[in-house]
Amino acid sequence: MEYPVIVFKDEDGVFIARCPVFKGAHTYGMSEAEALQNIKEVLQMCEEEMAKEGPEAVIDPHFVEIKQVLLA
Repeated sequence: MEYPVIVFKDEDGVFIARCPVFKGAHTYGMSEAEALQNIKEVLQMCEEEMAKEGPEAVIDPHFVEIKQVLLA
């Protein structure tokens, strides 16, 4: 399954990766690649939890959908 992931570099130079779909789904890495690999593992855990307890246990109720906006 595909999920939206936001990656940014913080003021200390650490890459933060988060997925707004799942409550608390975030991680970090010293490189963008490491952060993306780590978030994949987090998302796998979220999917496993959702399979056990149902989507209401892990899906953020405030998440609707991320839309891409083209600025002219």
